[in-house]
Amino acid sequence: MVLRSACLAVVCMTLSACGDDAAPNQQKDPPDPGVLGLSPVFRSEDVGCTLASPLWVRSQGQDFVLSASMDGVVRAYDPESGAVAWSVTLPAPSGRVGHVAAPPVLFDDSHLVVAFQHSPPGSLDRDAHRAVVIDLEARALDPAFPELDITGSGTDPSNGSPVPFLATNEYSRSALVHASAPGSQRGYVYVSYGNVRDLQPWHGWVFELDLDAWSGGKPAISGTLLTTHQSDCGPPGVSGANDMLCGAGVWAPAGPLLIPNDGGDYQLIVPTGNGHLDLDNGDWSNALLRTGRGLPFVPGCDATACAGFDGANPTDDCLSSCKDLFVPRLLPGDSPLKPASGACDGKSLMECYAELDWDFGANTPVAFTVPGGPEVMLAPGKDGYVYLLDAAHMGTLYDRMAITDICGAAGDVCTAGWAGMIVTQPKLIQLDGEPVALIPTFMFDKTHPAGVVAVRTAMEGGAPKLSVLWRAPDRDSAEAKVHFRRHTSRMATFDHGGTTYALVQDQGSGATPGTLYAIRAKDGFIVERRAMGGPGVRYQVPLVVNDTVYVHSCAKPNEAPGHLEAYRIVDQPAQD
Repeated sequence: MVLRSACLAVVCMTLSACGDDAAPNQQKDPPDPGVLGLSPVFRSEDVGCTLASPLWVRSQGQDFVLSASMDGVVRAYDPESGAVAWSVTLPAPSGRVGHVAAPPVLFDDSHLVVAFQHSPPGSLDRDAHRAVVIDLEARALDPAFPELDITGSGTDPSNGSPVPFLATNEYSRSALVHASAPGSQRGYVYVSYGNVRDLQPWHGWVFELDLDAWSGGKPAISGTLLTTHQSDCGPPGVSGANDMLCGAGVWAPAGPLLIPNDGGDYQLIVPTGNGHLDLDNGDWSNALLRTGRGLPFVPGCDATACAGFDGANPTDDCLSSCKDLFVPRLLPGDSPLKPASGACDGKSLMECYAELDWDFGANTPVAFTVPGGPEVMLAPGKDGYVYLLDAAHMGTLYDRMAITDICGAAGDVCTAGWAGMIVTQPKLIQLDGEPVALIPTFMFDKTHPAGVVAVRTAMEGGAPKLSVLWRAPDRDSAEAKVHFRRHTSRMATFDHGGTTYALVQDQGSGATPGTLYAIRAKDGFIVERRAMGGPGVRYQVPLVVNDTVYVHSCAKPNEAPGHLEAYRIVDQPAQD
């Protein structure tokens, strides 16, 4: 079944402070003579729920779609039939499965690193964290890489108390990142941890795995980043979602951002979530941290400007002085966040984030060079804003722009206030030589529009500035207030017939199927709305290979059964 456009005209609504009120949506180009379509290829058998994005791999001379699931099984699907061709069960003790949420990563064409937690079947509880390597040619665990126990510890500098890595209070769901480096044959893999349900005590952790050392019988963990060193996290087992204590989990679905440096080395930009912010104590919540090989971190902030630091309301002088740390803030003239619920009345930005559980680190930034300008990073926030910062001196904030309203309105309560409005990594494309970031938004109310927003960055008045290029669906359409009511997938792009398109999955719920949107990248024209065979899965990236799209779907968020779906990209006659 294909959902055709039914964009009913409604009264035009103004998005307050959304950066483009002076430039309403322009008339888009008409559809191409042949409209792109998505034709179903298969729906696989039901198995465990898969949160990790599908991967394209090659094994024994054949191509497969690989899925690593929460039931502890890594499955290779035939890309044409959807049949499971082979599988590997992750090691786990009796009564446990190797629960995978974090997308695995290849370090070469035939070796896959998988991080997982030991959990009871169908549960998010966990009591251990492990990593293994799968040899795709052998279709088995690689014995050269013994099963690795992920563990670590830190120290609270304020009192000398230990800060242990608690397996029960950490969860790996950020994508694993592989980095090549001079002098290393296999490189390094970075595994990130936060929590689910924000139960105290929890902290953010990133572990560096030295693949050469691991395969050589030496200690595999070559670096550890602890994002908050505070040891007093309040009563154990109590949610700290709205407290400014400990925390700073690293859970952005796309994982840390890898930026290659000249000379073959690299830097990692690590997004952190809600928690405690104290530069003196090494507590870096709601921030972007720049680190690199070995995971050292020094924020590089001016001691004088940051004297008497107040984590609830840090000064612009302090935050702008930081070289390798970015903390979001209001620009001069910006109004405070003001949700309709009144939850943030009289509160600073950081206090509002805490009140609403709005982790800045829910999103991974992108980095690029502005034509005629500096290297920058563009970072969305759960708060519905996009932040544009300098890539060399991260404390420099060039621009801040809202691309969506705040969830909730009078008489229309936001049903998931903690979710915010954006959880993604922008998809960066080039249009007419300019960088454009495609950002999916969502809305847990019935009042405000949501969908994909194309954000342009260009030099204006000697500085980089943000502007909205297009929105899909149009913000004044009925469709924009009916769809995108839950978390979305991340975005993929593909070229077809000489035109670039963007793909995003609008998540359904229960018996309501998700929708795959195909959008023309140059102007936001929606060329296809394809009803899926299931609700879909939030945060995944659709896999596009050889004119075929592969996506996962689960019966409910984080719950089995789940399956893989495939759709062929086809040309079809234009529809009236």
